[in-house]
Amino acid sequence: MRTFLAPLRLSLAGGGTDVPPFCDENGSKVINLAINKFVKVEIEKTKNRSLLEKTANVFVRSTSGYSQPENQFAQQLSTSIESHFSLRDNLAITITNPVRPNSGLGTSSTMIVATLKGLDIVLGTEMQNMDLIDLALRIERIEMGVKGGFQDFFPAIFGGLNLINFSKESKEWTCRRFCISESFVSILNSSLFALELGILRDSERVIEDQIERSLRADSPTTMALKRQLDIVDSLGKAIEVEDLASIANCVDQSYESKKNFSPLITNEIINQTESTLKASGGRGIKVSGVGGGGHMFCFFPEGKPDSLLNTVPNSMKILDFQFEQRGFREIT
Repeated sequence: MRTFLAPLRLSLAGGGTDVPPFCDENGSKVINLAINKFVKVEIEKTKNRSLLEKTANVFVRSTSGYSQPENQFAQQLSTSIESHFSLRDNLAITITNPVRPNSGLGTSSTMIVATLKGLDIVLGTEMQNMDLIDLALRIERIEMGVKGGFQDFFPAIFGGLNLINFSKESKEWTCRRFCISESFVSILNSSLFALELGILRDSERVIEDQIERSLRADSPTTMALKRQLDIVDSLGKAIEVEDLASIANCVDQSYESKKNFSPLITNEIINQTESTLKASGGRGIKVSGVGGGGHMFCFFPEGKPDSLLNTVPNSMKILDFQFEQRGFREIT
């Protein structure tokens, strides 16, 4: 058996601009950072035919560790793997997701691209990373029919803190990694905080609503998406000079703009949690992912207060994490 890890991510600004048709017509800019919560992919050759009832040559088992195996996802991924890879052996693939589905941390995209990268290594196909990302995007968005953007695939492969661009002219992606000092990494780790909100959400419904509202060039949603592009530029400058206060301010601006994408982005529980974190000194408060639930994160520039634990409702769970410099890798 061979085992691989790929990190999940927090989206700081620009999320939503990577969703068609907006990105096709206006381009996209997203800044996100990898965290040390990892999708684990285990791949082994097997002669156990009882595992292979779902497809002829590959069995994929997907689990979040929180609920029943995500069978539909696994079956669809099995089918796509068989159509894109020449398999000489029967394979059993187990994908373990460290958080709940629909977490807002890029889990489904990470699970797909990590599986493809693991297969690339096991099978020796030697695909380039950008080609793997392109294939993962095709599988999730077209073959599986899951609506969304493209930002999640990049931190899973590269790790780190990244600016991801999509050119409306060339229709190509680029990914630029920010080089930050070890001292600033320590500042990030000591100030970042995230909560699992405990709200079930339908991410596709939120995305569909955003897409519908962005079809008019003069709609509030389209204007808010265009505003994200400018915010990403400002955030990139703040990161380059390692100014945490300015970074948090940009993330605040990004979230206020994001609220105009769709009324489904936020709700009473999310708004109350935002107010509670702000009252405790949190800045750069934002829901990660499309919104409506999942995880909310923020920065505490003055340090996390001792009273913070007492402000978290019992229905929510603090995410224990740090910034992750490394991307996809094999472990032994």
